Amino acid sequence: MKRTLVENVSLIVNEDKNFHLIDSLKERWADEREYENFSDYEEHMKKAAILPKEAEFVKATKRPFGFVVAIGGVNVNIFWKAKSPKYAVLAAKRA
Repeated sequence: MKRTLVENVSLIVNEDKNFHLIDSLKERWADEREYENFSDYEEHMKKAAILPKEAEFVKATKRPFGFVVAIGGVNVNIFWKAKSPKYAVLAAKRA
């Protein structure tokens, strides 16, 4: 059975490896943006992101920090979102 857009997005944002990927790269980018090329971050996200088979990596984004995936012709931005000074989650919105 084919998953819906919402089910696919939920799989992506609830995958712990995706959160740790974006969280660690966001922190590094904050420290190294003057010295490193963002395309290297994009390539790493593309290779390391855990995506369902229905999702295709489109691009990485700086603001909000994360990446865009295409699912069934709909682009969705998966991004890091602070919920408090000590708590963050992955969130999603149409790109």
